[in-house]
Amino acid sequence: MNQSNTYKIFTKKVAYKLISRGHNLIAMEKNYKKKWLNVYVFQTTDSFLEDLTTITKEEKAKEEK
Repeated sequence: MNQSNTYKIFTKKVAYKLISRGHNLIAMEKNYKKKWLNVYVFQTTDSFLEDLTTITKEEKAKEEK
């Protein structure tokens, strides 16, 4: 797996939203600092980055309410 073409997501909620938007989950890894959590690995594409930005902004807006 080419590391430069992948993006790691540390939040399950964000990962599931990306999957629901059609992005393929390449792998799941154990978080090396918190062994009970998973890290979600996705292929980096322009549409992936756009969706990630949208999801992140939505989540931040919810937190500010």
